[in-house]
Amino acid sequence: MASNIGEIDRYYGPGAGAKAGKDEPAPGQNGATYIPVGGALNGPNGIAFDAQGPPQNLYVANGTGKQILEYANTGTNATVLIDKLGAQPQGVTFDSGGALYFSMWDTPAGSPHEVDKFASGTLTTYASKELSAPVGVIWGGTPTNLFVADTTNNKVVEYQDNNGVGKVVSDPWTKVSSPEYEAIGVVIS
Repeated sequence: MASNIGEIDRYYGPGAGAKAGKDEPAPGQNGATYIPVGGALNGPNGIAFDAQGPPQNLYVANGTGKQILEYANTGTNATVLIDKLGAQPQGVTFDSGGALYFSMWDTPAGSPHEVDKFASGTLTTYASKELSAPVGVIWGGTPTNLFVADTTNNKVVEYQDNNGVGKVVSDPWTKVSSPEYEAIGVVIS
């Protein structure tokens, strides 16, 4: 847990001995590093680590700020990687080639409900047609594909072959219309 408001905790190294509360390692002990974020965060929704390092860089979907922030493994300040998005970013993930994917949606009419791809400095829409409120995103499975938790459609959609065309792989709540049963996250084990 962060020791002060406006900090993000990052742990590297052993980890097994690090526990919340009084046994939490001090900065610099057991690989603990504290990153002060000041006023940079405004409604953070999702986080992901890239393949750089160790230690890795941290990426944050800064929801209300409509940005993707990067916290470099060598510094403590956020860099705005992507700014002025048309909706609130939700989930963040990386593919095996290092491209960043993030879901975004918002409640105002006309805001985008999509998954975008950021690679080599270029931002493109990866998927949008069948998505209502994409939240959780993750790369995984065999072969490695993108999975998206589409909240208000109550489905998990899989995108294969890096072509942006999805297929529903989990649709357990087709007859349920209740916020209690919305798909909000995806985990690949």
